[in-house]
Amino acid sequence: MLIIRPYDDQRDFIHIYKMNCNPEAMRYIRPAETEEAPVRARVNHTLAHKANCPNMGIMMIENAETGEIVGNMVIRHANWDVTREVEIGYVIDPIHWGKGYATRSLELLITYARQHGIRHLVAFTSEANGASNRVLEKCAFVLTGKEVIYEADCLKWELHVA
Repeated sequence: MLIIRPYDDQRDFIHIYKMNCNPEAMRYIRPAETEEAPVRARVNHTLAHKANCPNMGIMMIENAETGEIVGNMVIRHANWDVTREVEIGYVIDPIHWGKGYATRSLELLITYARQHGIRHLVAFTSEANGASNRVLEKCAFVLTGKEVIYEADCLKWELHVA
């Protein structure tokens, strides 16, 4: 059983950093980092966004039985721009790929969004990231086009949350 919970900087930064160091985990997101500073800067940027948008931020994906962190998610305005749609993103530790964790985590994040009055979500993926594209389809996201965002040509997915 999985849970998602808000990020806690004291205990969770190390997990975010390790994931960002993993080239396999980051393959479709950005180049893996070898330095802590850029990861810290991104986390701090997301925490600052959360300060202005309290229902957003980093969510940790945790195995409820073992307490093991299996990945993390983010819910924020696209490109951190409050005039944009609310975007979701996720990364699962490769040792947990193929277990349905991405799908289940995304279902939990959609429920979270619904509970906080968020009625429209977007996601951006690489066209080559077949696994994430299938996860979004399973969770009823609809491919609506392409967009250049975060310096990449991405597929744009949308979901109207009931």
